[in-house]
Amino acid sequence: MSMEYVEIEGIAPKVSRIGLGTWAIGGWMWGGTDEERSIQTICAALDRGITLIDTAPVYGQGRSEEIVGKAVQRWGRRDRVVLATKVGLEWGRRGEPVRNASRRRIHKEIADSLHRLRTDYVDVYRVLDQPVVQVALWGARSPEQLGALEETMGWSLDDDAMQAIDAIVQEHVIDPVGPEFMAPPARTQHRWLDALRRSA
Repeated sequence: MSMEYVEIEGIAPKVSRIGLGTWAIGGWMWGGTDEERSIQTICAALDRGITLIDTAPVYGQGRSEEIVGKAVQRWGRRDRVVLATKVGLEWGRRGEPVRNASRRRIHKEIADSLHRLRTDYVDVYRVLDQPVVQVALWGARSPEQLGALEETMGWSLDDDAMQAIDAIVQEHVIDPVGPEFMAPPARTQHRWLDALRRSA
């Protein structure tokens, strides 16, 4: 099987239609992670033609980005990898993620992400606190929760694919993340956001 790619303006390597998400690799909420096995998984994905690696500082409080950085460095061809990470979350006083896309936070977070990823640039940088954006990400814990994607994005899975996904989830996901975390965390208020709302 050959990988399908799309060309996106401003991104040099072609982007694979299938990307590797690295939330679980961060270990937090997933019962830990084996670093070497995670690095081997990322390298194997890159060897098979996946060029898009998605991560975020919130995945394991930076652990996922660190592992992705080590894997890409080991693989050795940074110019053939599309690194996607995010900005806009910080940890609250009780350890809960809180949205914060202030200018100061973005400057700090990109510097920290670049350090953990062992690179001097990221290819895709998504802000999770944009007032115009209605959906930042889509999370699903079971195949039936993907049904709304067809209506929203015109994309769907057939019954065989849904059953295959369900079998994988049943076998490997022993303690799934609860629905309270899949909802967007509380948003911090900023003067620019309040001004935007008043002008609308």
